[in-house]
Amino acid sequence: MELAELQERALKAREFDAPIEGECVFRMRLPTPYEAELLAESNGYTGRRADRAAMVRTKRAMLEVAIIGWQGPRQRDVVADLEGDEAAAPLAWSAEAVPLLLDAKPEWQTLAWGQLLERIEARNGKKAAAAKNSSRASSGSDPATMRAASPASGSAD
Repeated sequence: MELAELQERALKAREFDAPIEGECVFRMRLPTPYEAELLAESNGYTGRRADRAAMVRTKRAMLEVAIIGWQGPRQRDVVADLEGDEAAAPLAWSAEAVPLLLDAKPEWQTLAWGQLLERIEARNGKKAAAAKNSSRASSGSDPATMRAASPASGSAD
């Protein structure tokens, strides 16, 4: 398999559809652990409860990166006083439109975050189980591991 095809398949493997209140579907892509850590660091999130604002910035930044498409949002979802055809017109997806929609529909942001977090936690659980099984199978492996608070999970110390 060529590298470009391998890269495309790796990206597609991280994608999923997130239905939002029966009104739209977000196409989302799980951030890699590196991407999640980078977003957390760049937003000042350390995993401590005192870092609430940093956690909120990190969650939003992750959603802005994770939402890679959608079906269903309308222009009225971002401008409430639109009428007629203009109101019913689809809101075209673009990276710039994501924050606009999330600001206008904070409940959609909450629902999208819940679905993204659920997928991240499932992935992390599978990786932890695999690492534990691998550690048991390898007699010479070092059991000491470094564990930081997951910026993706919003866990606190």
